[in-house]
Amino acid sequence: MPSNTKQRAPKNAFDKAWTEDLVRAMWLGLGGRTSDLEAYLRRILPKWEVEAPELTKRLQELLVQSQQAGGGTVRRVTSAAEQRANNVSSPVFALTVDNDDLLRFESPVVLPVEPVWSSEIAIELNSIIKERRAGPELAKFGLSPTHTVIFTGLPGVGKTLAARWLARELNLPLAVLNLGTVMSSFLGRTGANLRQVIAYASKQPCVLLLDELDAIAKRRDDNSDIGELKRLVTVLLQELDAWPSEALLIAATNHADLIDPAVWRRFERRVAFPLPQSEQQAELLYRLLGTDWASLSEATRVGVSAAATRLSPADMTQIALRTKREMIVSPGAFEPKLLANFSGAIASLPLVDRRKVGLELKRLKIGQREINRLTGLARETIRSLQTK
Repeated sequence: MPSNTKQRAPKNAFDKAWTEDLVRAMWLGLGGRTSDLEAYLRRILPKWEVEAPELTKRLQELLVQSQQAGGGTVRRVTSAAEQRANNVSSPVFALTVDNDDLLRFESPVVLPVEPVWSSEIAIELNSIIKERRAGPELAKFGLSPTHTVIFTGLPGVGKTLAARWLARELNLPLAVLNLGTVMSSFLGRTGANLRQVIAYASKQPCVLLLDELDAIAKRRDDNSDIGELKRLVTVLLQELDAWPSEALLIAATNHADLIDPAVWRRFERRVAFPLPQSEQQAELLYRLLGTDWASLSEATRVGVSAAATRLSPADMTQIALRTKREMIVSPGAFEPKLLANFSGAIASLPLVDRRKVGLELKRLKIGQREINRLTGLARETIRSLQTK
């Protein structure tokens, strides 16, 4: 089993990398670019926790004490040890305003598994990356790359994952403002905090994700909403108009039909995330399970694949990772653990789909008892399935 322990870099490599980082930090500081310097330090300090623990600690303390954005404080939320203990992929920092953690930074961005996109989604995401990387070339023609994008789709289809993937591919920190969880912080403050955190993020080299956009960007003709929420839509529109082309802002929503039309028009690119097709689900299962997938019986693979068609990528990832954790905590046979975790999804399949799975298993010469265990179909139903 591979170890998660950080490896100490060779001294020459460390000295060279450290020198480059230090020169870059000094350049930002001497140039008076305080916010850029702090964002850069948040990005590089996790790399030096092993080689220079004391210096890293002191610099992190300075970041904690730093006052930014008219009273906001940047503080580290998780330590390296806490990340390993809690299965957090990368360091998280938060911009705290009036005792609320409104904006969370993740740097560097590390994904638990490589995502599997449909060809349509892959084209859209890669197009965004190409434009961002071609910024200087576009500028020669008076153009700028796409800088506002909205992701729509059901929960768990990969909207947040796509934002994290883009941040990683662009080698930028990810800043997340969850509008749903901080709504209470905004009410009664006429959007002052919303302006503050978005303005702060716009000055950082990062990808900003506005999650649960529909929490504040609802149609202003919705008479059920109070006036304060309608004013927040106006604040959001102003901030989107002011968002710099040098930065990338991504919004995500599960309820595209609720978004105010004026907000829609502010996004240069709109990407709809559908539920993945069976081919994508199979590829994701293979990536999640690796060699464990090859060790499964044909019957289990058919049952799991069928259940996967009813699950979002997020659900599948959780089940796969849960099974792997169980194997470490309570070693044993992998197949029964995986089936137990997928059993709920298999049982929730409509009868017509379970009959299709049962028929496929019967063609594979799987016994009735095993088919019954995997699908919950009655023996009489199994016997009636035709295997032409």
